[in-house]
Amino acid sequence: MGTARRARLPLILVAGGSCGNAMQRAAERIRQASESAGVQAQVLIQNLWERAEPDSRADVIVQMFPFFSALDVPVLDGRPFILGKGEDELLARILSLICEEARQ
Repeated sequence: MGTARRARLPLILVAGGSCGNAMQRAAERIRQASESAGVQAQVLIQNLWERAEPDSRADVIVQMFPFFSALDVPVLDGRPFILGKGEDELLARILSLICEEARQ
């Protein structure tokens, strides 16, 4: 019997430092938006003070403060999750990017 290989879910990395509550909230908002849009994705949180290099599996990185630059994956400013302004636009951009990734 052959085993069907499952496609890997897009991985969204929420990266930050001491803003643990903000990262948790951002990850939850991303999960909720993904579910509402019918998009399957994996969302991980990474504390940059514990590990500075991004997870190599990440398809999109949402950083809570400016940290990464010149990566091979989209890096988005996650501060709207801290400020409470621009969240809907950021969520739409994240969903757009992971939908593009899922089509590839």
